[in-house]
Amino acid sequence: MSEYRRRLLDRLLLEVDRAERWIALAAEREGDVAGEHEPGDALRAIASHARASARLLAPLLPPRAPARTAVALAAALGALRRLVLLRVFDGERAYRAMLGDLHRELDLVHLLHAVAAREDLPGVTAWCDAWLTLRAPMLARAELALAWFADDPRLALHVRAALRAS
Repeated sequence: MSEYRRRLLDRLLLEVDRAERWIALAAEREGDVAGEHEPGDALRAIASHARASARLLAPLLPPRAPARTAVALAAALGALRRLVLLRVFDGERAYRAMLGDLHRELDLVHLLHAVAAREDLPGVTAWCDAWLTLRAPMLARAELALAWFADDPRLALHVRAALRAS
């Protein structure tokens, strides 16, 4: 494997791992905020899948090299941005932001799969295949659940206001 492809593979594996850990936390929290409605159910299912997938991905991860300051700072700022924005967005906008994170992760796993297939890495390829088989329909369900906000716009606009008041 070329040095560049190895570096790309390692970076993608670590990025997918970080994304899964973030999705497990954020989707669970957003699912709880949405309550016992379809958007909440869809996000809680994704959070559960993310936790299980992260455990299966762990043995495939490269040994962690010391993080470069710029990479660590970018990751920290990205997490802070998401945490702050999700707290001030109303329910519908926070949900769409979550969908954006889920789509970015889907793109990451597609690229990771392509790299692993080119390098004949059956463990990584199998993890990606299993992940895509389960997560893609979950994401489609979450996208369809977005229509729930059209059914009760009052609740969609005030979910966060209720949280800020408590």
